[in-house]
Amino acid sequence: MHFRLAYAEWRSGNHEEAIKERDQAGNLAVAHELADVADPQRWSQMLKVMISLKMNQFEKGQKTAAELKSMLEKQLNKKLSRMSDLLAGMIELRKNNLSQAIEYLRKAVSLMPFQYNLETEHGLFLDCLAQAYYKSGNLDKARQEYETLTSLTGGRAAWGDLYAKSFYMLGKIAEKKGEKAKAVEHDSKFLDPWKDADPGLTELEDARRRLNALR
Repeated sequence: MHFRLAYAEWRSGNHEEAIKERDQAGNLAVAHELADVADPQRWSQMLKVMISLKMNQFEKGQKTAAELKSMLEKQLNKKLSRMSDLLAGMIELRKNNLSQAIEYLRKAVSLMPFQYNLETEHGLFLDCLAQAYYKSGNLDKARQEYETLTSLTGGRAAWGDLYAKSFYMLGKIAEKKGEKAKAVEHDSKFLDPWKDADPGLTELEDARRRLNALR
C-alpha cells in the first residue's frame, strides 16, 4: 500500500508526501528481512531515485541508483539488472541525454519478464522508453511503445495512469503526423475514463482543446 501511495504522490508532484510514504514502505521492507520482501526493498530504492530526480537532486539520485546496482549485482537473477538500467535511463532522460537514455531503456525493456501477475512493471518501463523516443523526435518508435503499452494485460494493472496517458500521447503523435481521425480516436479513448477527473490537469485540458479543434 505504501508503495502505491508513494508512486501516486510522486506522479502528482507531492514530493514530501511521496518521501514519507516511500520511507514507510522502506521501513516495512527492512523490518521483515525475508526472501519474499526482496522486491519491496528494491522498489524502495527505485522510488527513492525517482523522487530525487523529480526534485532535480541528481547527485542524490545517482548515489542511490549506484547502491541499487551493487545490490542487484549480487542477485542470482541477472535479469533484475533491468531495474538499474531503468534508473540509468531515467537519469539520462532527465538530463536530456536522449541517445544514452534510449540505450539504457531499450536494454531494460528487453529484460522484462512475462506478464505473470498484476504487479509486473511493464507499464512503467514501456512509458519511459516511449517518452525518450518522443522527446528525441522518433515518433514512429514512440508510437510503437505506447501501442505496446495499450495492449498490455497484467503488466498494465499497476500502472493505470500510464495506460491512460498512452492514449493521450498517441493522440499527440497522430496530430503531429497529420492523422486527424486517429488523433480524435485516441483523444476520445483518453478522455472517456477521465471525464470525472479533477479539473486543471494539463493532459486533460490539452486533450479536450485538441479534440475540439480536430472535430
